[in-house]
Amino acid sequence: MTGRSRSPCCVRRTPTMTPGSSTTHSGEALRCWTASAGAGRLSCSATASRCGLPHMRPMFAGGFVGAIGTTRAYGRGYHLPGEEWLTWDGYHRVIADVLGVTLPELVHIPMDLLARLAPGRSGVSEVNFQYPNIFDVSAAREDLGYRYTVPVARGFGRIVAHLEATGGITDSDAEPYYDEIIPAWRDHAQAMIDRFAPMGL
Repeated sequence: MTGRSRSPCCVRRTPTMTPGSSTTHSGEALRCWTASAGAGRLSCSATASRCGLPHMRPMFAGGFVGAIGTTRAYGRGYHLPGEEWLTWDGYHRVIADVLGVTLPELVHIPMDLLARLAPGRSGVSEVNFQYPNIFDVSAAREDLGYRYTVPVARGFGRIVAHLEATGGITDSDAEPYYDEIIPAWRDHAQAMIDRFAPMGL
């Protein structure tokens, strides 16, 4: 923050690929998994949810409380991310383990294509989740006393319990476009393979 800001410092719950820091995507992914874990496939694209999950708040609260009255923090900005780094495949493997289901087939579709064919569903993925989200937490740890206390698997377990308790698990059959996008992508990819195979590339 600048000296002109009304706030002495800025503390943000930073979106990363861990449930310790991004309840938005975690909740969306788990709703999809819980609703359709038996379907045998999952499209690896994120769509933003607007649900706020309360079970992470105590961890974040430590960072915010640590900034109150801490003159060393004035004029500085802080991220409160997780400290476990996962690929998207690894992310969904953890979800499968938490749910006690077999990992479905993970279907990888280029983000630029998803953004064009489903802009209403892929917006946050295009501007955020297609890029690495790794942040240095050392400043928050040293200045604010922030501690990452909710590991990925535990966070997912809490999200599952929260969604079940609040009726947040949606019926995957109500969103059939996933079942349309995946075969369309496979047909498109196979057509390209068939076209270029004779060239011996």
